[in-house]
Amino acid sequence: MLHVVSVTSVAPPTIAWRCSRCPCPEFVCSERFRLNTNAKLTDIWLVYRCARCDATKNLTIVERKPITKIRRSLLDAATTNDPLAACRFARDLNLLRSAGVKVLRGDRFSLSEIALGASRVRLHFAEPLLVRADHVLGVALGISHRRLRALDASGRLRVDPPVVLSRLRLTTTTEVSIDRDERCP
Repeated sequence: MLHVVSVTSVAPPTIAWRCSRCPCPEFVCSERFRLNTNAKLTDIWLVYRCARCDATKNLTIVERKPITKIRRSLLDAATTNDPLAACRFARDLNLLRSAGVKVLRGDRFSLSEIALGASRVRLHFAEPLLVRADHVLGVALGISHRRLRALDASGRLRVDPPVVLSRLRLTTTTEVSIDRDERCP
């Protein structure tokens, strides 16, 4: 029997960034933008806040670009502080790497149900999330990471589409089959 488990984001990924006010190395996305424009050139930043002291840092999205060359949808999202657009940028690994920051933790997520003992599970993501597939699978199946790795190494765990389970990446709908032959370790 196929169990469908919905996965939704509770909070966007956190990043490692040095705080100028306190020793905390963790910044969370505020889901807000900062926009600076004059008649010709525009800058757009995604605002991050220190997890401890609320100091802010801005992640550059657009730098000194003519306003006519910026997609209208991006301008609208930055002007209205669209939280969905902010989360998309917070999950953009290329943008984060180009800014020289490292992702500390992927999206925090919640599940619609736990599929204990299920042999087939489909993880349905409402939107692509920046998560480790093994973490989501372990929680969804109610098994430890160690047991999940053992199932994967023994060939008893099949993931469609095939992915590296322990790598942080954007994840979409995933189907998992488990051979629950109890004679195997």
